[in-house]
Amino acid sequence: MNVKETSEFLKGNLELLVFLISRLKDGADLGDAAALYQKITSNAQFRVLMVDAYKGISAMKDEVRELDLAESIELTSIFLAYLPRLVAAVK
Repeated sequence: MNVKETSEFLKGNLELLVFLISRLKDGADLGDAAALYQKITSNAQFRVLMVDAYKGISAMKDEVRELDLAESIELTSIFLAYLPRLVAAVK
């Protein structure tokens, strides 16, 4: 089995997390919700990431249940690739 849906879910949520951390580190307000809406509606790449992240969510249960070592490493490397952006967003 592959981890396509789980990978897409992870990438989409990490991208969303980077955005949210950068917006919310100074506190939350309505401008943050408006900025998220604008990002989703005006940034096609971000919108595709969000759609892809959730469209196959029902398949994730089986993918995660049958993870092997190579697939676990693949998912870990996706997370590690986002780590510098997550740290930068916090600063």
